[in-house]
Amino acid sequence: MRAVHFSLPIFLLSVLLASVLDLLRLPTELMAFRPHFVTLVLIYWLLFVPTRVGVCAAWLLGLWVDALQGDVLGVHATVFALLSYGVYLLHRRLRVFPMWQQAAVMGFLLVLERIMTSTLLDLIGRSVTASFTYYWPALTSALVWPLCVNVLNRWRRV
Repeated sequence: MRAVHFSLPIFLLSVLLASVLDLLRLPTELMAFRPHFVTLVLIYWLLFVPTRVGVCAAWLLGLWVDALQGDVLGVHATVFALLSYGVYLLHRRLRVFPMWQQAAVMGFLLVLERIMTSTLLDLIGRSVTASFTYYWPALTSALVWPLCVNVLNRWRRV
């Protein structure tokens, strides 16, 4: 297996761009379908450079997302840390999956992320109405996964 190149500026730039995409205003009808770009970027780096991006980086990125979205500090940090541990356990298998299987696994992981987030918010008293539309971003994120991988693979090789 060939060595994977990791560049901190490329990582930070990808997180910054994903943060902008997560905060970008969309028409009201499309807001429920917005993919979770920061989560996708995090999973990408966890998957392809697990020795450089790990649980601590995921936790710090979760704090960043909490601050950006005005959520309770620590909710996304906890969820991202748990998610990163799961990705770390599976990263060797996931990397060899065909893209459509990776996208399916991403959908599953992102549904788990939504469940963990709503559970933590329920525990602290900020209940989220978890209707079916609450899970749409997991589906759209899974659909965007191949594009995310292709773009970040090109950036990583620069």
